[in-house]
Amino acid sequence: MAHKAGDHGYCLGDTFGWGLKTFFGHFIFFAGIVLIALLSFSAVFGIIYLPFNFFASQVEEVGAGFYLLLMLLFLIIGFFGFYLYLGWVRIQLDYIQKKTSSIGRLFSQARFIPRAFLLNLLLGLMVMFGLIALILPGIYLWCRFYFATYVLLDKDTGVIDALKTSFAMTHESYLALFAYTVASAIFSFITLFLLWPSVSLSNAFGYNYLIQKFDKPKKKKVADDSEKKKKKAKK
Repeated sequence: MAHKAGDHGYCLGDTFGWGLKTFFGHFIFFAGIVLIALLSFSAVFGIIYLPFNFFASQVEEVGAGFYLLLMLLFLIIGFFGFYLYLGWVRIQLDYIQKKTSSIGRLFSQARFIPRAFLLNLLLGLMVMFGLIALILPGIYLWCRFYFATYVLLDKDTGVIDALKTSFAMTHESYLALFAYTVASAIFSFITLFLLWPSVSLSNAFGYNYLIQKFDKPKKKKVADDSEKKKKKAKK
């Protein structure tokens, strides 16, 4: 009998398989996304940093203000990279949910930046303190909150709700998620990161399975409540 995702909460074979199949099945589209993302990031980097670097080269001495401004410029560049990442997550969700997507979706998630930044900042702090404590708590928290960003973009939730949902939906799958993280890192290294889009797409497969499993009881309750109301209305 074929092993399906969800027999034990999470199936690495199905997860990686869907990522590879989707990537190669739409290779031109995803290659275009990678190219546009690289060109956009390079353009922003050039526009922000290169004039500043030229100006700095004309000055004999630089003070603390120079390094503060330099740090600010790199933060702006980093925020743009984060903006592209959110667009990439949206495209992953489009594909796993069988929605129409486009390269333009890469630049469509600006409204989520404040919430997503705060979410990832909190997550980073929790994982960091967990790693400092005994390492294992940090790894555990990373696995439990693995899909928080996906929840935030998919369900348009707040930061705390995204963390709560990710924590709840991974309660049976955190060990498999840890194995997936290790396996994806090894796979990316072996393939020289040339197939990293397929690994990233695999995240969407895992998220979609787990969120559907998490939402199923809620949908059933809503359907049952609706049925009860209809029966009462007929009486």
